[in-house]
Amino acid sequence: GGLERMLPAASAGALPCFGRSPVSARAGGPGRPTPVSRRASPSAPAAPLTSCEPPRPPGAAVGGASSPRGARGAAEVAEPRSSNSFASIAPARLQLHTAAAAAEGAGADEKGPTADTGDASGEQATSADGDAGGGAILGELAALIRHAWLGLALKAVVSTRGGVLEGPRDLSCLQDAVLDLCDHKQDAQASVDGLVLLRHLYERRGQCFLGPGEAVRLAQLLRWGLGDGEGPELPRADAKGLAPDVAIPGAAGKARQLQSEAVPHALHLLAVVGPMPCFRAALFRVEDDELDAEQLPGDAVQHINGTISCLFAAMQSSGATDAVAWRAMSTVAEVKSVRRLMRVHPQVRGLFKCLLSSLGAGERALTEQLVSFLKQIFTGATDQFLSTEPIMFDNMGRADGLKRLLSALLQSWRDNADILHRGNIVAFLADAMFFSSFTDAWQVHVQARDLISILFDALLWKGVEGTAGLALGNFVSANGHIDLILDHDRAAHSISNVGWFLKRTTPGWDTKMQIYYLWRVLRSRKGCRLLSRHPHADLVIAGLLTGVRHATNEDNEVLSLLECFLTDEDTRPVVLRGSNPGRLLEGICELLSVGEPELSEPTCLLLQAMLDATGPGALLTWTGAAKLVGALSRKPNGKDAQWHGKDIIDAVVPMLQWEPSMTSALSLEFKRAWLSDQIHSSGPGDSVEISVSRGDLLRGVLESLRDPKGLQHGVKVKFMGDETGAGDGHRRECFRLVISALCDMEFGLFKSMDGGRSLHPSSTASDAEPECIPYFELVGKLVALALMHQETLPAARFTLALRKMLLSAGPLSVEDMASVDPEFYKHKVQYLLESKYAEEEGAMTLTDLDLTFEDVPQPDVFPDARHELHPGGSQAHVTEENKHHYVELLCDTRMRGAVCSQVEGILAGMRAIIPEEAWSQIQRVISPDEFDLLVCGLREVDLQDWKANSTCDVEQETWDLFWSVVSGFTMQQHKDLLEFTTGSAAAPVGGFANLPGYGTIGDVQRFTLARNLNSALPVASTCFNTLYLPKCRTQAEMSAGLLEAIAHRNVGGFYEGAVAQ
Repeated sequence: GGLERMLPAASAGALPCFGRSPVSARAGGPGRPTPVSRRASPSAPAAPLTSCEPPRPPGAAVGGASSPRGARGAAEVAEPRSSNSFASIAPARLQLHTAAAAAEGAGADEKGPTADTGDASGEQATSADGDAGGGAILGELAALIRHAWLGLALKAVVSTRGGVLEGPRDLSCLQDAVLDLCDHKQDAQASVDGLVLLRHLYERRGQCFLGPGEAVRLAQLLRWGLGDGEGPELPRADAKGLAPDVAIPGAAGKARQLQSEAVPHALHLLAVVGPMPCFRAALFRVEDDELDAEQLPGDAVQHINGTISCLFAAMQSSGATDAVAWRAMSTVAEVKSVRRLMRVHPQVRGLFKCLLSSLGAGERALTEQLVSFLKQIFTGATDQFLSTEPIMFDNMGRADGLKRLLSALLQSWRDNADILHRGNIVAFLADAMFFSSFTDAWQVHVQARDLISILFDALLWKGVEGTAGLALGNFVSANGHIDLILDHDRAAHSISNVGWFLKRTTPGWDTKMQIYYLWRVLRSRKGCRLLSRHPHADLVIAGLLTGVRHATNEDNEVLSLLECFLTDEDTRPVVLRGSNPGRLLEGICELLSVGEPELSEPTCLLLQAMLDATGPGALLTWTGAAKLVGALSRKPNGKDAQWHGKDIIDAVVPMLQWEPSMTSALSLEFKRAWLSDQIHSSGPGDSVEISVSRGDLLRGVLESLRDPKGLQHGVKVKFMGDETGAGDGHRRECFRLVISALCDMEFGLFKSMDGGRSLHPSSTASDAEPECIPYFELVGKLVALALMHQETLPAARFTLALRKMLLSAGPLSVEDMASVDPEFYKHKVQYLLESKYAEEEGAMTLTDLDLTFEDVPQPDVFPDARHELHPGGSQAHVTEENKHHYVELLCDTRMRGAVCSQVEGILAGMRAIIPEEAWSQIQRVISPDEFDLLVCGLREVDLQDWKANSTCDVEQETWDLFWSVVSGFTMQQHKDLLEFTTGSAAAPVGGFANLPGYGTIGDVQRFTLARNLNSALPVASTCFNTLYLPKCRTQAEMSAGLLEAIAHRNVGGFYEGAVAQ
């Protein structure tokens, strides 16, 4: 009677529906009835059950007529939404919880009476006996209601194909109700019914709405259905006896029966909800699908392995021939960590045994899902090569099992032309054929050629082409089974397929994989002959040339394949035919311009192979040669990046030196290294070691370097006295101090008319130092040695006019006078050329100025010290007609004529070390502005570049404190600190990443901060560009120490452990 009142329309297929409010509260709380009192009389009736369905409107249909919306339930036809909506009928769920609460109360009373203030000894005993009987009855009633409700709900869902639900809210309400009903650990049957209902609900509705909370509850239910033991417990015998059907000894049998019933429904349910990220996270407790198993904590791995064990056992017991069950396995294998653990799971042998048996059945839908699972579980298997190879293929039965597998795949390919299915077959083969066990089994298969043929066909299947290329390439790479492909009667067809595909397809992953196939097959001598005779060879080469510019760090096989073709005598003419060389150079130039260090080597090897085949003329006559030359001459980024382009440019410099557009495209980093190579002798011999005294440094260096013999091998400097070692830091300090002394204007060799920014030889140098020429020669030698050692001399910043004379960079112009004497240029040269004398107040003429072709260097001091600009110049007056000639002669005299011997002295010193042939090339390759940067380094100190290219060997606190203090220094203080630490006040061309180090010429050593445990002040090791800092707690303390150190940087002495370290 209670059921009839609760479900009056059950026979007509109507369903009770639940609102959210009553069931969301706990028993006894708002929205939920209070449980039956434990003290209630045993004869007291349970709370009355009321009808849960609102009145049906007149004329409502109850039969099986079709709904106007399609396949909808008969109960909904011609009814308003409120009559059958789950969201509108709450009393049924209310009554259900009333019954459940009564059962809970009765069950609690079985444990004994509650405390009471009255005398209840006899009454309590009577009440306990009554409550025990009532609890059992109410428990049976609650189970009966659950089962009846779930059965009716299932009937409505199945009969209406889910149409009984009108929206996400209805679906969510029903879903919550089912999960609530299945949350009774004493009722396994309800849990099975719930699995069945949810399975059919999701399958028929084709949608599922799960929040994190619902996902966790559903995962628990599903794991129980798979036999994991989480969620509702299987029936157990109870001392009181809950129901006759769970009493001992029938409980174990009932448990097995219920578990067997649950498994297939759990697998089908998993196939539907498995793709949902929130459900995967709840089932496997892994938030990110792309995490490796090695990245997970131990308890997470243990949990996943437990779930995998349940899945494998469920598949072997109930799902081996169920296509949907295998779809569920494919779904969970999409999680990277899960499939990685699946591949090495101890029970995977049994799963593969079931899989091979099911493949033999030949049922189409089942085979499709089996292949999908194989494809999914092998995805990324190459990353686990060592652990996967022995386990997976042993478990698949090695040769025997693989033979069965290959035969089944071949048959399925023939029987099923579905593109997705064939794509899965090809994708599985692409990963599986990376393993030698698989390819060995393939090679000896009686239908091996037919298996190769399906991959040849797939090279033209849209959506599968790239994977087919990967599969064929992996087949060759595993054990080198190249003859099975090259001897195939369709090998030439496969090359045609690739050629046509490359022609019609935009470069991408697919094209790279087909190129990978060619790279694996055609690099052999046999493969090159096949291509050279192929009628579509030009088509293949054209596709490869297009692919050059799309090469990446991971996929650059096209570069080595073309290199192979260029080195083979049969294929070389095909590559170099027509416009191919230009297209190849375009692709190479684009790759090198990107600046990827990993691509530099294969790209340069390809270019070198081309130049070996064509000669350098192909490069130098190409329209984009300057851009390519510039790209080759740039040093790749990265601390340990190899400079592969330098060798190519070194070889072509003798030819490109005659083309200014080419030489100007060369990077300064290349020119710096090239200059060093030109000066440094590669012949036998050791570097020259000189010993000098700090007290007589200039004269000591002058005498030590007077004989240039052996200087091309390098110079080492040793300071006499207590200082130890003869490292590179000593040489940098020595050369810096000497060049600073020589360029000091008080010494008299040079003068500066622009405030000290640049230096020009003094015409009166012989007056200051009668034997000045040897000193000018020493300047030239120091410049040459600095260029050879790739070091800088910031003090030797010469005027543009002097640099042009040293490099023979064309005749001097009037404008060059501005670099020598800006004031003279402004007030004399421009004054005359622009006729400013005629613009002034009281206009004048040149006749009024009474100028002759003479130079009077110091008219105010020595008015009689005159030099004719040409013979008879003192008698030749300057006029408007000849004033330009006068200015040219005057500027030339001041810039060159008056200092010819001094300039020749500098040139003599440089030529004493630089070979004559090399000097001629240097004059054509290096511009005057570049010469200034190469000799003197960068004018400014870039603090960000300095920090970015520094090494930290101190505590982070000290590191941060140092840079904070240095950022507050002036530019001059930056230079002083750099000089104190490295021996030079300027960073070289290329910045701080190119600081010269200790050892071989060209080696770099980054600026390093290290701890100083032996001194209260900072000390430096200039050989290693290292600054040793004491422990400083404040910025003031750090700043004071640094300023004190750099203030005494020229006093002398090194940190004693510097060279030894």
